[in-house]
Amino acid sequence: MKQLFLARTTRSIKTWSRICGSRHPTYLRLSRQLGTLTTGDESSPASSPPSILKRVWRSIWDKDALDEAGGGALKAQERKDLYYLLLVTKLREIRLDNPEWEYRQAFDAAYQELEAKGLDDMSNAVLRLELQDLLGPQVVDLLHSFDHVDSQMNPELFVEDESAGTVMSDHDYNDYRAVLKEDHEETATRLENLRTVFDNSSSNEALSLKLSRSIAFLERKLGALTSILDFHSWNEGASSNGADWASTYPTDFDSEMDDFGFRVSTADEETFIAVRQYQTVNLYRAAMLRKELGYSVLALKSLIPNAGRGVFVDGIAMSGSLIAVQPGPVWPLGSVRPDVEDHFQNNDNLQLSMRYDNFIVDSRRSPYTVLTRPNSNPFALGHVVNHPPPGSLPNCQSAMLNFIEGMQLGDLYRYVPNTYAVPPTWINRTFDRYVIEMHSLGLLARRDVQEEEVFYDYRITGADMPRWYHRVDYPDE
Repeated sequence: MKQLFLARTTRSIKTWSRICGSRHPTYLRLSRQLGTLTTGDESSPASSPPSILKRVWRSIWDKDALDEAGGGALKAQERKDLYYLLLVTKLREIRLDNPEWEYRQAFDAAYQELEAKGLDDMSNAVLRLELQDLLGPQVVDLLHSFDHVDSQMNPELFVEDESAGTVMSDHDYNDYRAVLKEDHEETATRLENLRTVFDNSSSNEALSLKLSRSIAFLERKLGALTSILDFHSWNEGASSNGADWASTYPTDFDSEMDDFGFRVSTADEETFIAVRQYQTVNLYRAAMLRKELGYSVLALKSLIPNAGRGVFVDGIAMSGSLIAVQPGPVWPLGSVRPDVEDHFQNNDNLQLSMRYDNFIVDSRRSPYTVLTRPNSNPFALGHVVNHPPPGSLPNCQSAMLNFIEGMQLGDLYRYVPNTYAVPPTWINRTFDRYVIEMHSLGLLARRDVQEEEVFYDYRITGADMPRWYHRVDYPDE
């Protein structure tokens, strides 16, 4: 999260509103970034955008501006991130409360409500709390959805003990047959329909791009579903039978990854069967969550060549929606002492994430296939979300997320995908408004995300950056 950007903070709300107005290019660019306006739309009534737009989209590098930011480039970058995250989460809230509203109407209402709060007069610490207040209800609703889906499944799937392997082997997977076959048929039909639309959309570049993303995802998802149906012999109309699983283990190994991003050639027969069993459960949970939430997430082979796995949204995740959580042990501020520095040496997969308050989430050993154990959930996949490919913008953004006592999670706490590597000290909690039970990191949709792979900006710093890494060029930066 520590990339050096700097947002200008010198103009007041009144000055910015008087100079610019709602048709200013900066306002239009942000609107388009969220998937709404076009420059040709002059029919909407003019309204003055809040001054946060200047900070969100304008950045400079001179020393005077650095001093004005009051704490340096990192503090200014966090403020910029918080403004954007507050905007999309408030926009989501308003759209859900007013489903009959046009997008532009909800967009303007979100701006006006945030401006009325006086964000410019708030410190970064207070802005963090504002974002937490907006995220809290969404997080609780999401955990309840996990629980509702899982309550319809065998409870033995969600324990962590030595019997887990036996439970998976003895489990009746035929309970999932109807749902997954229906999902397979619907995916194949939608894929065929989108291909037809794509063939007739060559004159509309934006539509063609959107369709190509959806088609690529649906092809990947259909391949994954087909692998599971074949594994259980459901395509032949048979019932899933443990005696038949071994017969699906390939003998002519393909060095390429399958549509899950699983390289079968690296697995023995027992591992192959176990992985397919967990993939069956994951696809079922995702299908049920999509029916409940309107979207779910899947770990499949990335569409970026040689990138391994990636994460995809299945359905439509509204801007501001929580797409994934970074799982793994959390190291509080001050806990990374010289005697544990060696623990952080190997980060080849870039799965160590630092929050702006210097808490570190270590996802290096977190699973992406076995998501049924305690301290995990179907969205605990943030560590396999990729950096965007060159020439594209991320469609989600990292956000500090706290699981607090006021959420009253009770049994739902089992879905919190983090534990403390070292318990926070009293000084870590001195300025907290809430009693924080767990510090975490989430990924929020920067815009509406529909049937596509998700990406967020890694913001890598330092001399030893991977060869594939590139800096994301945002509008006006």
